Amino acid sequence: MILPPIYVETALLGMGLSSISDQQIHDVWKTGLIDADIYLVWMEKGKVKLGDLPRFLSVRNRREMQRIDGNKLEAAEENHISGFLTASAVMRISSVYGAITVTAGMGGIRGAHKSDDLHCLIDLSVVLIAAAPKDVLDLSATLQYLIRAGTRVAGWQTSQCDGFLFQHPPVEVPIWQRLTDADGNKHNSGSLILNPIPVGDRLQDENMRQVALTAGIAAEERGESFHPAVNDALDRLSNGESSMMQLQALLRNIHLALKIREQLNPDKG
Repeated sequence: MILPPIYVETALLGMGLSSISDQQIHDVWKTGLIDADIYLVWMEKGKVKLGDLPRFLSVRNRREMQRIDGNKLEAAEENHISGFLTASAVMRISSVYGAITVTAGMGGIRGAHKSDDLHCLIDLSVVLIAAAPKDVLDLSATLQYLIRAGTRVAGWQTSQCDGFLFQHPPVEVPIWQRLTDADGNKHNSGSLILNPIPVGDRLQDENMRQVALTAGIAAEERGESFHPAVNDALDRLSNGESSMMQLQALLRNIHLALKIREQLNPDKG
């Protein structure tokens, strides 16, 4: 059986964990993730790079690194840009190589803005494993938009998606383990597998989310990236707890990818 590789987005590790050191990432990461088919994905001078954690950490603190999403991937290649890749950028690469993409919190709908994560899941035959859409997004609108477009959306051992770092009103989804061949994707679109953070582990102070949203909007108005500003505010307000939660969620999702990739590519031979 030829198993698909696992590609891990690096925007979170590179720009979203402001209080987490390289050593902390290494200490959390090393527990059980020795697998030749797990790759972090980033870009150096317009070239896509695949590597293990030590190789990624060697570029993590470079000043020239930018945040590159799927919409900017082609321009970054043409202009020899170096940067960390979001889930959408990695999905566009994964679609070529048949890889499973892993993130922690995914993009979605915020007002009139739709993340390229959604476009990739609708337009490409990809698999994304995420905990949930990020808390500053419209959870219900995001998942319903994907479902209506034909993307297969399901929870891992759960029939509800109720938020990422905070708890939100739940959205009902099918349970992944109960899907059958009849539940296949429409129009060859993607699959989203949701692996939520346990509710008891999440942040409780809703005011943190509102302050972080305000910080993200302010950054956007200055021409800066929205999500890193949100993460930075949450990190500061939670004394680093939000960053460690996201790192641990990413690790859980990588472990889940290792579990399910045999199901996604059964041996036909």
